[in-house]
Amino acid sequence: SNDYLSIPFGELLSVRIGMLAKSSWVGSPVDWWIAARNGANWYSYDWNTSTWSAPAAPPPSVAAQSGFANVPETEILSTSTLSVGQWVFFFGVDSVQDGSLPGAGSLFINKVTVDIK
Repeated sequence: SNDYLSIPFGELLSVRIGMLAKSSWVGSPVDWWIAARNGANWYSYDWNTSTWSAPAAPPPSVAAQSGFANVPETEILSTSTLSVGQWVFFFGVDSVQDGSLPGAGSLFINKVTVDIK
């Protein structure tokens, strides 16, 4: 989905991801992408360490490489200290496992935009 919400500065923001893998891709090697953008700054999430790197030079780093599978609902961020402004959080899967952002066609992505006022 591509959702939008607005919250006041200081309110707790929880960002969760999850996916039910229903396709012929199950088990196929893929790149997983989890990233955030605030203005010109990109932040990358590392699935193995559950940490964000900040700021990351564009493009963001791949979050993980593995076989395509279900992703149980997982909290990737819980904070009340993000700066005022627009934050966009991305979760995606790339059917070409090469560690780089693809061209059109192989990246499937959802995002949520959060305005902190």
